[in-house]
Amino acid sequence: GKRLGDPAVSMVRFTPDRTRMFGVSSFTGSIAVDMGLSRPKSQQFKAISQDIGAESIDVADGDWIFYSVQGDASRTDAGSVLAGPLWKSMKAVEAGHAVKVDDDPWYLNAGPTAARLVVRQLADTLGK
Repeated sequence: GKRLGDPAVSMVRFTPDRTRMFGVSSFTGSIAVDMGLSRPKSQQFKAISQDIGAESIDVADGDWIFYSVQGDASRTDAGSVLAGPLWKSMKAVEAGHAVKVDDDPWYLNAGPTAARLVVRQLADTLGK
């Protein structure tokens, strides 16, 4: 974590029926914790995930946001949220630190191969 600048990393997933942020015990959240990365206060809950609405997407802000879209983006809120003023006003977004990631390894298929991909992407992105 400190080697990577000790950023607070946020995890967000857009699906057809909801938008979620992921807590410390989720697959990606636990990887971030194991890497010594901090999480925004809003994501320090024990549940795997928490649903958030488009009108409260700013609670998912951090130094970095790693987000994905499940399936067809047009069937999710991603387009309107990502184009909206609330998203654009978030500090991670303003800093160019909102990173779209592959939904499959990050939020769908937990396992050793997915973990290696997530660790590599976090280290590569944050180590720049």
